[in-house]
Amino acid sequence: MDNLYVGFGYQHLVRSLRATEQGANLIALCAALGEYFDEDYAAKVLSALVDLGPELQLAPSLGQWNALVKTCSGNFVATPFPVRLGTLRNMSCTCHDKHEVQKHLANIKDLAGVLDGLGKLSKGELVSMTVSGGNEAGWVTALAEWLFDLYVRIEDENSVLKYLSTSSLEPQLTVQYRGLRFNEDTSSALTITNKMFHLHYNFDEWIVNDRSDYRYPMSSRVPWDQIITQALPDVFPELMKHVDLLGGLIGSIARVFEAIAKVETGTPFDYLRSK
Repeated sequence: MDNLYVGFGYQHLVRSLRATEQGANLIALCAALGEYFDEDYAAKVLSALVDLGPELQLAPSLGQWNALVKTCSGNFVATPFPVRLGTLRNMSCTCHDKHEVQKHLANIKDLAGVLDGLGKLSKGELVSMTVSGGNEAGWVTALAEWLFDLYVRIEDENSVLKYLSTSSLEPQLTVQYRGLRFNEDTSSALTITNKMFHLHYNFDEWIVNDRSDYRYPMSSRVPWDQIITQALPDVFPELMKHVDLLGGLIGSIARVFEAIAKVETGTPFDYLRSK
């Protein structure tokens, strides 16, 4: 007997998607995007990725992509992906202008093109691929290695080797970390066996919103035992010269949070309001 659905089904869309290989791949991609990028930016990347394929009569709206990314976000929390992402991303943050790079995001169509290239690489349609960029290149590396199971090589902007997933096989993906370029070349090179992608930055669109300096915040997770060293790599050695002061500061902050959480008497009302 056939089932008749009137406007809704009895199970969530994500549960329906995971029943097929294509749907499961989409969930994994959305989860990976949500692990690092803001939902709005991730939704635009997915929309641009769909535009690269065959023309569809019906395609999800940006709002629907946003909702799907938000639903899938957090699925990788219990996996090694978040920490691996943080480790590989930090390899890109050694240039002198790393703070400027973090204020910009890669061009959406560029990143969509890279994702399309990774898919072709995993299916054998491409033999190898090279991606150059800043922070987003670190995310691409983690995605390629952990989710696509590709052999990767990481170089700095001077082509000095920083990481190699295996020395016994040729890398399928080469990632070149580079600093900020306000006059960078927007051309891309394509050969028979290798495709070159440059992740360009939108310098006319600074990342700004009401809560921080970033409109599309980027984030990654780190192990608890490395949270200070990775979050404050430049000042950590100096902080370790004042262990007592640092410990007192952390303890004081923890005490403030405890008072707010327990709504203790004397806690300013402004700190208790939901923002």
